[in-house]
Amino acid sequence: MRIFRSIATLAAFVMTLSVFAVSSPSEVKGSVVLPKKWTAFILPDNNRNFQPKQADLQQVPQFILCGKTKVASRQITASGDTLDLKKEFGKNKIGNCALLYLEIPSSKKETVTLGFGADWWFEAWFNGKKIADTLREGNKAWPPSCTNYLVNVTLNAGKNLLVIKFIGGSGSSIVKVGGPVDLKKIPRNRWDVQITPVMMRTHYAGIKLQSAPKSIRLSSAVVAVPEKPTVQEQKAAEELSVYLQKITGKKIQVVTENDNLKANVIYVGKTKFAASVNAGLDSYEEEQWLNRTVDSNLILGGGGMRGTLYAVWHFLEESCGVRWWTPYEEFVPANPDLQIAPLDKQGKPVFSFRTFATHNRMITKSGKESLWAPRNRVNGELHWSIPIEYGGSLDYGTPGFVHTEAGYLREMKRRKILKPEWCALKSGVRGGKNNFMNQLCLSNKEMRKAFLVILKDFIAADRKKFKNPPTIYNISFNDTSTKCECQTCAETAKKYACDTGLLLELINEMANGIAEEYPDIKIATLAYMNTEPVPIGIKPADNVIITLCDTLCNYLKPIPEDERFGRLMKVWSTVTKNIYIWDYHSNFADKCLPMPFESTIQTDWQLMKKNSVSGIFTEYYPVFEDMWYLRIYLMAKLAENPFIDQQKVILDFTDGYYGKAGIFIRQYLKAVNDAARNDKKSYVGTQSPMEKCGYITPEFAAQLQKIFDQAERAVSGDKTLLRRVRHARLAADKVAYILYPKFKPGMVKDSREKIAERIRDTVKNECAIAMKDLLPYWKKRHEGFIKKFLSFLESSVVWDNCDNIERRTWAQRAWRPKPYASTEVGKLTQSKSVKFAGTGSIRFEVTYDDVKAKMSKMPKLDRIGFNYLHGSDFSRYTAYEFYIKCESPNHPDIIVSIGYTKWTTILKRNEVTNGWKKIKIPCKGLFKKPCTHTYLRVFSTPKSFAPGDKIDFYIDEMKLYR
Repeated sequence: MRIFRSIATLAAFVMTLSVFAVSSPSEVKGSVVLPKKWTAFILPDNNRNFQPKQADLQQVPQFILCGKTKVASRQITASGDTLDLKKEFGKNKIGNCALLYLEIPSSKKETVTLGFGADWWFEAWFNGKKIADTLREGNKAWPPSCTNYLVNVTLNAGKNLLVIKFIGGSGSSIVKVGGPVDLKKIPRNRWDVQITPVMMRTHYAGIKLQSAPKSIRLSSAVVAVPEKPTVQEQKAAEELSVYLQKITGKKIQVVTENDNLKANVIYVGKTKFAASVNAGLDSYEEEQWLNRTVDSNLILGGGGMRGTLYAVWHFLEESCGVRWWTPYEEFVPANPDLQIAPLDKQGKPVFSFRTFATHNRMITKSGKESLWAPRNRVNGELHWSIPIEYGGSLDYGTPGFVHTEAGYLREMKRRKILKPEWCALKSGVRGGKNNFMNQLCLSNKEMRKAFLVILKDFIAADRKKFKNPPTIYNISFNDTSTKCECQTCAETAKKYACDTGLLLELINEMANGIAEEYPDIKIATLAYMNTEPVPIGIKPADNVIITLCDTLCNYLKPIPEDERFGRLMKVWSTVTKNIYIWDYHSNFADKCLPMPFESTIQTDWQLMKKNSVSGIFTEYYPVFEDMWYLRIYLMAKLAENPFIDQQKVILDFTDGYYGKAGIFIRQYLKAVNDAARNDKKSYVGTQSPMEKCGYITPEFAAQLQKIFDQAERAVSGDKTLLRRVRHARLAADKVAYILYPKFKPGMVKDSREKIAERIRDTVKNECAIAMKDLLPYWKKRHEGFIKKFLSFLESSVVWDNCDNIERRTWAQRAWRPKPYASTEVGKLTQSKSVKFAGTGSIRFEVTYDDVKAKMSKMPKLDRIGFNYLHGSDFSRYTAYEFYIKCESPNHPDIIVSIGYTKWTTILKRNEVTNGWKKIKIPCKGLFKKPCTHTYLRVFSTPKSFAPGDKIDFYIDEMKLYR
């Protein structure tokens, strides 16, 4: 593979960014028709490392000796250019191995072009000489095509022998082999070329052979656009002009295409010149792009709104060395003499839908974040829209992206048409506290009719409002466990063997209801929680997208090792070809921990593509997550093509973004991935505190500190690189700070206070960039997040979960304790003397009216109030400390206890009126398993509890210790 560069500064991290960014073949040679009859040797299991003897590459052997086993031959017949070996292997399995022989007769000596592809690895020999080898990196493109790997071979007069060693993947057992006739049948814009090992550098356009292109000197080039360019073509030309000027230091003109332009012209978009040389851009699909030199000119064009933009951005990246590292930082090399050698590349993103949730709603006045995504070929971001001139976003229509029943409930209320029977029945009651805690009764026919009317109104309003109106509308449950318990809904769900069938009935009815009027629109829904299972007896309509959510993912293991989700995805792929994946990467319970995503993302996304997945939505935020900049960059490249060489992308980013510290950043990634891979017991997912990450030990944390100490020394003289390294160090510093008491003397060189100071400085410095020019509303939101993120930085008291702790009331059967006076409600706040906000404490109140319904059933001591604190896993702490006061003059026999599975008395009889009492108790023994609840339980004898009586007790200054 050749990628032409003349930028010395990038030599250390030259890479291939896209599977399609390669040199296409210059000419298909010869006219031989390949025979269809092959001789196959199916090798025993676990023989993927078998190598044929040289003698067996010269002629078809009678048998193959594999170890001590003689393997006999069998005859198989190709269908077109395809050999499917599933029947021979018995089943598709990674590691299935076969030797394939094809005798090719010829009446003369000539050069011919052969093309290959496989699912998933192969080696090929022609007349005893190796001509192709993908055993290291695999086929890269999927599904395989005979245009993946192209080579010219010399065909001798008489018999010739082609030998292929094939190793199967998980998706199929297919080998693709095409001769000149097969290749010429495939339109040029459908070619999916990976490597051209032996190819001439002349240009092939249809059947017209041009002379070899000359180099183009960019400093003297002119950018030409069509006579009537689209806004995207015009913006693509402007982007090209701006960046070429930054590179060469010379102003690059953008002109309208005309007859006076002869040479050194870069034609952007669907120009007359591109049509005159049969570039074929009119047949290009959305996002398909082309970079091609013709004589001393260059064509950068593509299909749809984004194709030409992608052509320009690929050219700037791969031929000029530009990088858009982060939403805030880019690299543009200075090279006044930059010349572009002959070029012929094309491609199209593997996943059509590539949307991220990454920026934590960091919307600025300049909108600069919205440009990182399109330049890296991400076509959607959850929190903002890509400007139309930059290709626009694949946005969702009104009322939103997900959990949209709330939006329909709100609209029904606004129109004053909502009826009680349209709402879900729960515990005999219809309707929740608010739109988000409610659900609809999906089986209600009258509700469905109203729903369809509202959906059509939303579509019509969006079409009037937007230049690039949405083409996807989401209909999905609210994010709550409530579901309708009415008889009709229950029977419908039973009919389809799961709740998904009930949801699909509604979805299909809506999809069919808009299909004729809006054929371009698709209805998306979630396979999420109770709607993950595939229903029996109903399939999604053709214009329905299923977004499958991996809610139980283990971040330490790729999907092929997770039988549950892998099987679920495969079954869904048998009932629909419109599958998106909601792929989680954030740990919402404990952000910024060292996580091993480099060992899972690519494997997962490759398997998704092989199971008919066409879209990826991923959550990885906010900016303080582990290696955030590297990972959103890597995910952008993998979303465009998951079959690229991931290690080259990582090498490119780490050396380019971190400079001399790049090698140590890679050591950090390896250390994290190795530690996680060796941890066979831990299950780390979306809600996993650090204690569940078994691989995060004091020894591991100390190892990471030593790696980053070296990284900092490597860039100590460069403030920018040091800031970047410090940001990469955040997760390592966080775990070192938390585990510091467990370090043995000498394990780390920095004190705990110095680590804390470094974390604060890193956040401050990064925010100076990430939050610059932030809109006021989002600035306030983000400042709150930063405060929460830094809250764990107290020497012995853990504040990181205190902000999330709430006071809730537990209601038992017929009685409900009165919560508290709303004016006295507070949240745990972060301050040195941690006190509740508001009155300075939380007040719990239990009155006579709360318990009178239970009086007859309280013959002895019984509970009259049962309140608890709710937050992140309390069992992770070593001790509680807080002040408590109880006021109830008429009830000296009150007992107050704390606990969950084990109870500890904290106020005994006769202590209730003695004012504030400091309580410090160990957590050990209170919890048998991780729990988000800790209860405060109040007891009293009911016979002394009279009308008008009440019990008040208060909590203040809570501290949680590790």
